[in-house]
Amino acid sequence: MKIVPQQKSGQNYYFKVTISILWLFLFIVLLPLNSFSVEIVSPEKFLGFRPGQDFKLANWKQITDYFQLLSQASNRLKLVELGQTTLDRPLVMAIITAEENFTNLEKYKKIHQQLHDPRQLKPEEKALLIKEGEAIVYISCSIHSTEIAASQMSMELAYKLVSDNSEETKKILSQVILLLVPSANPDGIDLVSDWYYKTLGTPYEGSSLPWLYHYYTGHDNNRDWFMLTQKETQLMARVLYQEWFPLLVYDVHQMGSNGPRIFLPPYQDPVNPNLDPLLLRELYQLTGEAVINLSRAGKTGVATNSIFDTWYNTANRAAPLRHNALGILSEAASVNLASPIFIRPGDIRVSGSGNNILSTYLEPWPGGWWRLRDIVEYEEIVALSFLRTIAEKKEKFMENFCLFAERQIEKGLNEPPYAYLIPEAQKDWPTALKLVEVIQKNGAEVYRATKAFEADGINYPTGTYVVPMSQPYRAFVKDLLESKAYPLPPGQDP
Repeated sequence: MKIVPQQKSGQNYYFKVTISILWLFLFIVLLPLNSFSVEIVSPEKFLGFRPGQDFKLANWKQITDYFQLLSQASNRLKLVELGQTTLDRPLVMAIITAEENFTNLEKYKKIHQQLHDPRQLKPEEKALLIKEGEAIVYISCSIHSTEIAASQMSMELAYKLVSDNSEETKKILSQVILLLVPSANPDGIDLVSDWYYKTLGTPYEGSSLPWLYHYYTGHDNNRDWFMLTQKETQLMARVLYQEWFPLLVYDVHQMGSNGPRIFLPPYQDPVNPNLDPLLLRELYQLTGEAVINLSRAGKTGVATNSIFDTWYNTANRAAPLRHNALGILSEAASVNLASPIFIRPGDIRVSGSGNNILSTYLEPWPGGWWRLRDIVEYEEIVALSFLRTIAEKKEKFMENFCLFAERQIEKGLNEPPYAYLIPEAQKDWPTALKLVEVIQKNGAEVYRATKAFEADGINYPTGTYVVPMSQPYRAFVKDLLESKAYPLPPGQDP
């Protein structure tokens, strides 16, 4: 009998173990990737309540955690941190588009950058960029954090876009790159939600905060879009005018409770004369489609051509109008934060009168209970309508985006003023430098004279700052620097 050496058995044992480990490794590696992927869950399942539910608010951590989950679960969404807020919370933006568009994201950013300033483009180059590009859309939610519905709505909007596989949604994702900011004031979202839950069930339920909901500016954080003094506006202005150049900026707000259920443009008079009429006509075409979609969904109480105008340039939707973007404001009727309110028909006031049919208010809201969920639904219908319309006519919107810039450049060449000059020789030179910095942060061009020159009979020294009007953001610079009188109605005192 032949005796087999002991080490042979050991080698065989180790060989079998090695093979087993190898098979286990291959099994794990070759498993379908989605076996370990994060599930795309609805906001309702994630939060434990539906966005807009009575007496419920998601705070900033819940909102950002949900967007982080979507970014892990879906190849249609990437979450980026723009920077830190005043109170050191993350200011985030979700980029939502078709999976294949992420591969060429820098290319699409570059296309919008070129179209926003087409001075170096030949006609055939411009046509190719319009055909190859994707429309970039920016939606900003709840800059005023007591107007909190939009921050809640943002989660539901994102979920629909990443989970829905209808042809309509696929068309939106294939033609549009959505930049979605769940809140332009994250600090305020937490201040408001903390206050709401602290007072829930007390006589102060749904009341306003007893302190500012932005640490420095409060409600006036939406008056900072020309000076850019706050960290949040600086970060978002960089997105708008330095990096992405969106053709639509939709700013989602709320207003008082007893008027229309929602306002959408057209804006009322006066019209700012620096705005391109073609830009406003396209804007009103876009909002007109949204009004139709609200009506089709049975959402009444929509007001247009009233309440809000285009005169001033300091707001989140107003400044982009001077940067050749479609700056759209919606204002929905508020509730008491997340607590529903009951409104009697006789308490509704529209355009200074009762709840009557008007050319600007064709379908009066009948009154009754008004809830946070109602606001969420109105706002989501509007947002999806904008995305759908732009996706359907992507090339036309991109063509006009470029045309708006061309018209501003041409006006700067053919109409006075042709330039603004900021000389060094003045008493408050540091403040003049601050003005130059503000203009540049808003994406406009400023040059510095390398030698002395004469203009309109005045000698200007070397170092004088020159702001030419023949540039894409002419409307912004002109509106900022010129003096003009507000057009009062005849007989009305200033």
